[in-house]
Amino acid sequence: MAYRIIKTIHISIWLLIVDQFTKRLSLNIPEEGMPIINNFLEFKYSENFGIAFSIPVPKTALLIATIGLLIFLTYYLVKELNLKKYVSQAALALIWAGGFGNLIDRIFRGYVVDFISIWKWPIFNVADVYILAGVLLLIGFYAKIKKV
Repeated sequence: MAYRIIKTIHISIWLLIVDQFTKRLSLNIPEEGMPIINNFLEFKYSENFGIAFSIPVPKTALLIATIGLLIFLTYYLVKELNLKKYVSQAALALIWAGGFGNLIDRIFRGYVVDFISIWKWPIFNVADVYILAGVLLLIGFYAKIKKV
C-alpha cells in the first residue's frame, strides 16, 4: 500500500510541475490574448482571486477550505479506493496535482493564474483540468475501483 501511495505522490509531483510550468509560461501571453482556434480556444492571462467561476471568497477562508478539502479527500479516497488499480492512482494523482497546484498559487501569489479560454466558458488552467479529469475518473470507474 505504501508503495502505491508513494508512486501516486510521485505522479502528482510531475503533474504539479507541468501545471506550474504552464502558469509560468502564461505570464508571456500578450494582453490581448493569443487565439488558437478561431474564437473558440484562446490563451488569455487572468488572475482569479475567487473560487470556481471567480466567485469572490475571503482569502483566509479559501486557504483553510482548500487545505481542509485536500486533507478530507486524501483520507476518504485512500480509505475507499483500491489503490492497486491504476485508475485509482491516476484519479488521486490528478486531484492532488490540481488541488495543490492552485493552492500553491493562492499561497505564493494571492490568486490563481488562469489562461485557457474556451468559447464562453470561464477561463481556467491545467490544474482545473486535472481536478475535473480526476473527478470524472472517480465517477466513471467508482464501481470498479472502490474497496470491496
